[in-house]
Amino acid sequence: YSPRRISAKACFYPGSPGARRQGCELPVFQGPMANISTTASFATAVHEAGAFPCLALAGLSIDEACALLEETARLNIPFGAGIVSVAENDQNLDSLIACLEQTQPRLVVVAAPQLDHVQRLLKTGLHLAVHAPNAAMFRVLYDLGVRTFIVEGEEAGGHVSRQGSLSAWQEV
Repeated sequence: YSPRRISAKACFYPGSPGARRQGCELPVFQGPMANISTTASFATAVHEAGAFPCLALAGLSIDEACALLEETARLNIPFGAGIVSVAENDQNLDSLIACLEQTQPRLVVVAAPQLDHVQRLLKTGLHLAVHAPNAAMFRVLYDLGVRTFIVEGEEAGGHVSRQGSLSAWQEV
């Protein structure tokens, strides 16, 4: 079964507004996966399958992350980049922001958000999607100016929440 065969005009169909907004055929977002989505060839394969690829920068050195962003940007495909905010010190974050601003991924996913890091990222022209594991964090991030959120529960890897996605979605 393939999403390309969906004929009803639900939110999940080829060429839907969500897909067009991200420059993809399908409204499918491949989330950043450490040690997996860390090559330009992986991003290319995801894009060729019709989805929106997102690179995982967590665990890479600044030089590796910048090289990966530059290589992927040269492919002229839409892509995102995921960072783990809490893992970055201030100096590394500044260097990473410079690389992100230079390569302009369509979306920057911020996991484990440190509020001061989110404030600095919001001052750039980058489009952010920030993890909000519960309603309290959602409200704080919203008040800071974040408008795109990822709300997922413990079944999405266990690193973002102590509750399930359904409960988190209802809470938010």
